Amino acid sequence: MRIGAGGIRLKKRVAMNTKRKLYLIPFEAQKAQIDVWCFGSCGRILFGAIDLGLCTGVPCRTDHCPHVDRDIDTGIERDGEWIVIRKLLPV
Repeated sequence: MRIGAGGIRLKKRVAMNTKRKLYLIPFEAQKAQIDVWCFGSCGRILFGAIDLGLCTGVPCRTDHCPHVDRDIDTGIERDGEWIVIRKLLPV
């Protein structure tokens, strides 16, 4: 096991499908999409932020979001959950 930015444990990706995922939406890059899709039409976004060192994002636990362009596997595990970067559709 390796330690990444912010003391986050990095593990192999093999077990990713068996663990819960925490989707992270980069705040600075997608502020307009977060305002419209997450706070506007969805409302299931979690309040708070997670800092991975390279980016800070807003967490979401919704597996099937209609506003997702794509999900990017990071291979990072934090508190027993896999961190997945979520890219939203343009507004």
